[in-house]
This record gives sequence, C-alpha cells and structure tokens, in this order.
Amino acid sequence: MPILQAVLGDFRLLPIIVGDAGPQEVAGALELVWGGADTVVVVSTDLSHYHRHRDAVRLDARTASAIVARDGAAIGDRDACGARPLRGLLEAAVRHDLTVESLDLRTSGDTAGDPTSVVGYGAFALA
Repeated sequence: MPILQAVLGDFRLLPIIVGDAGPQEVAGALELVWGGADTVVVVSTDLSHYHRHRDAVRLDARTASAIVARDGAAIGDRDACGARPLRGLLEAAVRHDLTVESLDLRTSGDTAGDPTSVVGYGAFALA
C-alpha cells in the first residue's frame, strides 16, 4: 500500500480474494470493475519458495516466460503462491489483448539471506 500511495496519490482500492476460483471466474470478476486507462489492477504473488538460488532462478524463469506469454495454464499452484489470481489476470489480459512485459526477476538471495533457501519475485507490466 505505501508504494501505491506514493505513486498514485489518492485512490480507491477494491481488494478481491480469489480462494479456489478458476481463471475464467477471476477474469469475470475483474471485468466487473475494469474501468479502462484509469483502472490499475495489481496482483501480488511470490514465485518459487525455498529452493536453492540456482534452482529458483531456473523455475522462476520458466514461470516468467509463461506470464509473458499469457499462458496461465502453464503456471502450477506451486510456481507462485498467488497462482490463481495470476492465472485470472492473464485470462483478462488475453480478453483485452494486453501484452505482458517482464520488468525484473530476482530472488531473496540476490539481496540478502541464505542462498540455499530463497523466495522468487518478479515484476511485470501489462499494456
């Protein structure tokens, strides 16, 4: 939230909890609030969890490729803890013919921590 407040200033937030919903259902919920250029959709998820750094880099690169390709079916539940909302967002990206750009891909081992057990992170933009 602090980052969004700093970047966007005053805004309204609608949190959506996905639970066991499938990509079509998540995309449908997003459609209900999709407001065009003034709507910002944020999906937050970690990628791989608790692998050695080199293994996480390999796993996350595969997941990142699926995200950029808008291939939600290629993202398993263990590839990202927020896989369900991520797959729904990718379905919405297909519906709106949005492209996905990878901005950065890192692990907790890139900054600090034990390289034998890292968490993967990625940043992506849709346009």
